[in-house]
Amino acid sequence: AAVYLADCRRLGITVLPPDVNESVQNFASVGNDIRFGLGAVRHVGANVVASLVNTRNEKGKYTDFSDYLNKIDIAACNKKVTESL
Repeated sequence: AAVYLADCRRLGITVLPPDVNESVQNFASVGNDIRFGLGAVRHVGANVVASLVNTRNEKGKYTDFSDYLNKIDIAACNKKVTESL
């Protein structure tokens, strides 16, 4: 991963951090940048990402941490997942 990040820096491509309001499962292009995919975050599997994205699409973006806690499916997004995000 470090090699790819170094290549991005060399090419002037910004790698944006993972964001529960913007990221999807995999890395994605955002203009001239690359958004880190939620699936690449430790302890965050495909089911968790699907739950986060579905909830975000149905209930709107997470406005703050309290809003995130009120909206998420606790069965999918446990303490370890939340700490990793």
